Amino acid sequence: MRFDVMPDEFERFVRALGRPYGGTFLLDRQEVKQTGRVRALSLESPFHSALNGLVIRSDVQEGSAQVVVGKGRIEMQTLRDGHWRDPGQGGSEG
Repeated sequence: MRFDVMPDEFERFVRALGRPYGGTFLLDRQEVKQTGRVRALSLESPFHSALNGLVIRSDVQEGSAQVVVGKGRIEMQTLRDGHWRDPGQGGSEG
């Protein structure tokens, strides 16, 4: 995933690849994560482009994170284990 685009463009990209498609994935500390809902946040204080991709807040319990994207920030409201499971094949959703 590219983190050098504006937050609203990033949000549209993730939404476009959501259901019924497989979604978007990212690598977090050598673990694959699948992104679900993403929300562009306001440009309260623009960030330098060198910080793109930097996680500035994360909540493990909620499975969410705020990330610097294109001099702004987004909230990844749903982060899941990146090992996709087909619900039709049994097993539990992660």
